[in-house]
Amino acid sequence: MATQREELVAVVPLEASASSSASLVGGLISDVQSLVRQEIALVRQETIEDLGRLRLAGIALAPVGALLALGSMLLVLALAQGASELLHWPTWAGYAVIGAILAITGLLLMAMRRTTEKEKSHG
Repeated sequence: MATQREELVAVVPLEASASSSASLVGGLISDVQSLVRQEIALVRQETIEDLGRLRLAGIALAPVGALLALGSMLLVLALAQGASELLHWPTWAGYAVIGAILAITGLLLMAMRRTTEKEKSHG
């Protein structure tokens, strides 16, 4: 009397089983490739949409940045002029003092930033 396994082997030829497995693996590979292509296309589309939003934000913020820069420059000029008149100095001295204060402040901020970056890279 034949066992159940022998009956199954007798029913499904070995070549049919191998070709069935090969086609199954081939189909799986094809599906994975298709999925990867779709994911790449999706990431590409999302990136394009994000860049479009960033461009619009940049266009909207450009006039704001220009106005802030112009306002800051006028305030610094007024501060320098006011300092020279308040202290009864020549005008150039007021500009020199305010310029030096701003330059020193910038150098200190830059040094603090470098220290923070070094700590992050070592820590």
